[in-house]
Formats: sequence, structure tokens, C-alpha cells
Amino acid sequence: MRRFLVVLFVVSLLALSSVAQAARFRAYRGRTSADTKIAFVIRIAASGGMSLKQLHYQAELVCEDASAFGFGSSWWFGGVGPRLDGRRLTLDEVGGSEALHITGVFRGRTADGTFRQLQAWLTEAEGAQLCTTGDLTWTAHRVPRDRVASMLPADGPRIVHRVQGDSVRSVAHLG
Repeated sequence: MRRFLVVLFVVSLLALSSVAQAARFRAYRGRTSADTKIAFVIRIAASGGMSLKQLHYQAELVCEDASAFGFGSSWWFGGVGPRLDGRRLTLDEVGGSEALHITGVFRGRTADGTFRQLQAWLTEAEGAQLCTTGDLTWTAHRVPRDRVASMLPADGPRIVHRVQGDSVRSVAHLG
């Protein structure tokens, strides 16, 4: 009987330690200085280290020919995701025809930072031009994680990026 209790105690300790080591997630949702939506899901490891798991935003880009277009974008990071330096995020994703630059500081209940999206786009005459959001700021508040998924509309143009290591798979939905 004593041996059974000792084994039960050890198994209980192991089960509790594995639960304590599971990652937690925090979701933040807010707006940019252009009054567009932005949301983040941050992973917090058992060690306290933080990384970016999801990023969702809506943006309006203004092009060199003065045309403008709005779209939504989602970034899903596999594995651990880009690591934060303490509570500071610096994300510079450049590839293909676009560049995304985001900085931010994530606190317990709030977050804030800067945002800039650039996109190469064709004019009606099929000439290349650069379209950009310009330099924006953003602020966000912590929300339940399920409120992030409902942020982007089901219709309208959007781009979904799935990142795994150095590989990025992007799919455009022109809706």
C-alpha cells in the first residue's frame, strides 16, 4: 500500500509539472492610427519567453499613382514563431512583392507599436509602382483568444501567410 501511494504521488507530480510547462497564449486586439484593425496572438512558454503565433490586420495602401485599395492579411507562424526580446517584438518580413515591418511592446493588458506595409502593384498600364500604408502606430488591449479569429471579414480581398521556419506560403483571396 505504501509503495502504491509513493507511485501515485510521483505520477501526480509529473502530471502537474507537465501542465505547468504547457505554453499559454495571450490575444491582443486594437487599431492603427489609420483606424484599421490589428490583432496578435502571443505565445508564452513555461520559461516566460514570448513569441508571435498569429498576426491579423486590415490596411489601406496608397499607391504612387494616387490609387488606393484596402485588404486584410493574416500571418500564422508554425513552431515557436518569431521570438520577442523580452516583451518587445520586431518583425521584418520582406519577400516577393511585399514588405511588412512591425514593432511593439506587449504588456499584461495592453500593447502598442508601429506598423508599415509596402506592396508592389501594377498600374492600369501594367507599369510597376509601390503602394504603402505609410508609417502608422497601433494600440491594442488584451481580449479572449476567440475574439481574434473573428476580426477579418469573410469577404473582400485578403492574403493568408503560413510561415514554417524559413518557408512562407501565401494565398491570396480576392473575395
